[in-house]
Amino acid sequence: MPDAVKLALSAAVRQIGQADIRGVRTVRPDGIHLTLKFLGDIEAGRVAEVSEAIDRATAGLDPFDLGLGKAGVFPNWRSPRVLWIGLDGDLEALGRLHEAVEREIVALGLEADNRAYQPHLTLGRVRDNATSEGKRRASEVLSGLKIPAGLRIHGNHASLMRTTFTQRGAVHDALFSASLRGN
Repeated sequence: MPDAVKLALSAAVRQIGQADIRGVRTVRPDGIHLTLKFLGDIEAGRVAEVSEAIDRATAGLDPFDLGLGKAGVFPNWRSPRVLWIGLDGDLEALGRLHEAVEREIVALGLEADNRAYQPHLTLGRVRDNATSEGKRRASEVLSGLKIPAGLRIHGNHASLMRTTFTQRGAVHDALFSASLRGN
């Protein structure tokens, strides 16, 4: 991600964290990423075939540009569990990439995702111990975020990521990346 986008997202994470809401945990700004498909735990022996599937999925697809969109939550504003920033821009191209990755991964026998794809960048999570007041406050802080307009993200690759959970938060490492190389 471009430095300006990283700075804006870091500021948003910091603002949520400074609200000091019990039960809300922000993500590490350096770990913010766009998930195309969540795989869960896969065996180490399958990394090569998953990497090859991602490579096939990106073949023939052109790079695209996205922008930071509006704040949102899963599942709803009254009872948020995930706090995020949406994306705008060439969402059709992103959708084609998502569909290609999904198709190739499912062809390997891995589980299909039956939910509609909602591209987002996670900023924080609301834990079970959050009070109703904490959830309300989290929604209020998130909806009040001021994200600078005009920030762009150039989508030019898809990566297979490994997530390691530490006491300081999740750490994401790329195991494989495939470039969007067009026709």
